[in-house]
Amino acid sequence: MKEQKLIRCTVMAMLMMVAGIFASGQVIIQNKPIGSDVNKSNKVLFSQPNIDKTQYDVFQNPYSTVYMPKQSKQAEENQQMVNVTCQFVYDENVYRPGFDGFIYNEQERYNMRFDWGNKQLTASVPRGTYDIISCFYGLDIEITGLQLIIVKEQIEISSDTIIELRQDEIKNKVECVARNQDGERFMHALGYYDENGQYIVTQDGNVDVTDTEISIRGGGITYDIGTTCVGGLFSDPYASFADLYINDVSDRYSIVIAKTAYNDATQTFWVNKYSPENVQVGTMDNNAGDYRHTIETYKPSILGQKSDVKGIYVFPRVMHKDYIVTTGTNAFYPSENKDEINLEVYLNNPLEEGSSNVLAEFWFVDNIHMDISTVNEYVSHDDGSYEIVEKADTSYFQECNVAVPMVVNNGEIYYYNKGAQEHHPNIYYGGQPFVYDEFRNFNYIAHPAFSFTKSQKGMDWGTTVPVGSLCNETYYIDSQGVNYMRLSCDYYGQLGELRMSDLDALTMSLKYNGDEVCNDYFKLKSLAQDMVQQQLHPGTIDAAFVNENVEVDGLTGCNTMEVHFDQTQEDAVAPTMRMLQLRNTDDIVTNRFAQADEGILQFACGDFDYHFEGTFGWFDCNEAPNVEVSYAPYREDNWNELEVEEVPELFFLPGFGNFFRGSLASVTGEAYQGWFDLKIRLEDAAGNWQEQVISPAFCIDNLAYSSIATPRSENVREVARYNLAGQRVDSNATGVVIVKMSDGTARKVVL
Repeated sequence: MKEQKLIRCTVMAMLMMVAGIFASGQVIIQNKPIGSDVNKSNKVLFSQPNIDKTQYDVFQNPYSTVYMPKQSKQAEENQQMVNVTCQFVYDENVYRPGFDGFIYNEQERYNMRFDWGNKQLTASVPRGTYDIISCFYGLDIEITGLQLIIVKEQIEISSDTIIELRQDEIKNKVECVARNQDGERFMHALGYYDENGQYIVTQDGNVDVTDTEISIRGGGITYDIGTTCVGGLFSDPYASFADLYINDVSDRYSIVIAKTAYNDATQTFWVNKYSPENVQVGTMDNNAGDYRHTIETYKPSILGQKSDVKGIYVFPRVMHKDYIVTTGTNAFYPSENKDEINLEVYLNNPLEEGSSNVLAEFWFVDNIHMDISTVNEYVSHDDGSYEIVEKADTSYFQECNVAVPMVVNNGEIYYYNKGAQEHHPNIYYGGQPFVYDEFRNFNYIAHPAFSFTKSQKGMDWGTTVPVGSLCNETYYIDSQGVNYMRLSCDYYGQLGELRMSDLDALTMSLKYNGDEVCNDYFKLKSLAQDMVQQQLHPGTIDAAFVNENVEVDGLTGCNTMEVHFDQTQEDAVAPTMRMLQLRNTDDIVTNRFAQADEGILQFACGDFDYHFEGTFGWFDCNEAPNVEVSYAPYREDNWNELEVEEVPELFFLPGFGNFFRGSLASVTGEAYQGWFDLKIRLEDAAGNWQEQVISPAFCIDNLAYSSIATPRSENVREVARYNLAGQRVDSNATGVVIVKMSDGTARKVVL
């Protein structure tokens, strides 16, 4: 019976758990002053803390120094290496050895290789003083926990050495008790498997998922454990399987723990952060009175309104001050509400200077993307012959709207707008190129002008027409004399949310030297490969992207983004928008204003220049592009200039670029229901440009009309109506029509 339980627990653990082993050494981007350039010398960049440069390979570009962790060291001819063997000592009926490990000091780290035959770790290192870290895995995880950490400190290695890693030295259990806002301890359901293998619940719980992320730092390494428990347990409703089990370590080591719980029925999400003074702290208990509460609402896109697939992915993330080190649960929680998706959030994760933080991030799902590709398969026959058959392969990916992460800052929920969001792994290239490294690591530096508190959040996610950002990672392939043109689009709502579901709704056209070569966004990658194979030399690119996947206040929204760039020039990339946001004079993020002088427009853009060396790429930023901003009543072409000014002190890399701000006080005229469009044109010194129209962008109540019956004067009357093709229509026509008045004026209206 005990053996059967062990098997069931082990299988269940494999099905329910996701355990991260190592994430030791992350990319760090250190921003720095621009230098002697007069136009940029006053721009403030946000610096990182001091870095031990001996642990990194350093890459520099004009705006940043990028520290790539040194890879596992191999034996060097000019160094005398010694062999280190770590032998696991444990009860084979209860534990299994860790399959990986590190030996390291403050300057270097080395991977240890697992010898499957002898079940031991080996490495060759120079003589010196080292720490070693590895782990054991428990078979009966309700008793032993899933992962047990073993650390050996300050070992002097001067010759071939054998070290025992003993499980019986792991005597410390760091338990994080988590409670809800009412002080009730979180617990899972209890149950058992019947003779048919069906799981039977015997006692209900109050949470469905718990996720624990533990980050251990010390001795020159970061070691991370991530465990997710989904569903019921067998005997202990309070077990998490992810409490920290560790041997005695010195104060050279510290930990931060994030514990997340989720209730599927109520769609409620709790995040707790624990930062004990030492690693062997014992039991920690959260203070339910420290929670900050919010209900986050997402309005599904037009595609999402037609889809039955709606829900939430929750991603709590552990972050150190300078870089992120782990990712959280990847569990999808379906929503039954067809009109909106709601998530109730309780945060107890204070932002502490100089400490580690937990960022609560969630992705709203409202659409499924179907991807059809063709593959060649070999079909064998009985006579030994075979043939190649082309087969269609269909895959489905959930599209998301990614909300900006949140922390608690000065007692209030704070939305941490960092700009460089990560794409969904299944979407297009799978990486946001404004993050500087090929590993898609995060650089969590929030832009203060686009971040905001809960009290400043004046709208819901998914309720604005997004700004478009065209990421151009084009680089020159010397060996073939051609450009590899990597293009991808991002669409950001005014709260900073990344709207990945919009990619499925895009219509587009891309022309190379005047000839259309692509009209399908998801074929841009294959287009880039085809252009290289055909050895097409640099040329002129004209592209247009139309995104109509949003509805605002009952109006169909649209972002139209056009771009032109000449690859034959030294500056071969068009400038692009990166973020756009509207606030009122009370600093509330909103796009609705009682009158024009209450509105403030701010946006970030840049003439970004992509650099690529080997497998490493980054952006810097050229001089600020020439910016032209204009407005017009919704769906009318009556454009009027809107003055904006650059704010040099809010220049920000990575991810944002030049910052511009202007007032809406000069906006005049009338607009349907008060909604106005925005047009922004960016042009660099080489003549490359981007222009986009955001329709509608903002609403001014006292400039609204609701129908064509709004009189202009007692003597002015309507005389005719026309459609957009210039054909006369009757008074029952709907849609966008042109109304001609008796005084000779005309205007577009929406009926």
